Amino acid sequence: MSTGDQAHRQLEKSGVDLILLDYWLKDGTGFEFMRHHVEQLKEIPVILLTSSEDRKVAEDALKEGAADFITKDDLSPTLLERAIRYAIERNNVLRKLIRREEEVVLAHELALESSRTKTEFLANMGHELRTPLGSILGMADLLRTRSSTNNSAVMSRSSKGPATTCCK
Repeated sequence: MSTGDQAHRQLEKSGVDLILLDYWLKDGTGFEFMRHHVEQLKEIPVILLTSSEDRKVAEDALKEGAADFITKDDLSPTLLERAIRYAIERNNVLRKLIRREEEVVLAHELALESSRTKTEFLANMGHELRTPLGSILGMADLLRTRSSTNNSAVMSRSSKGPATTCCK
């Protein structure tokens, strides 16, 4: 393909494992193509080819998201095969890493939700336990108060037995 538009149509079909992109296209630059298709290219490694020996172009290519950069003067079947293999492998590793990161984020969110649920449960249980306990303690204080009042009550003595406390 010699234009970005042709490459765009091929991207729409999917099934693309790698893009070998020339810096100069008939309808723009490889950088423009990469910027325009940034979302689609997150999943597809790009190797940029150029006739420029300028280090700045190589640095910019990598900053734009290219997996590799090869000058046309250095291009050989061996170098191209290795660059393709490495770019695809790095992309696979990167996708696995992204999936793992997403799993870790999800697990962290679940752990936080579980912690919030546990905290809410413990707060509710504490309230439920304190509510009847407060009533029990209040009744115990009342009984204790009555008991001490009753101990000072009038004692009567029966002729047949020991002294007894009258409970009123």
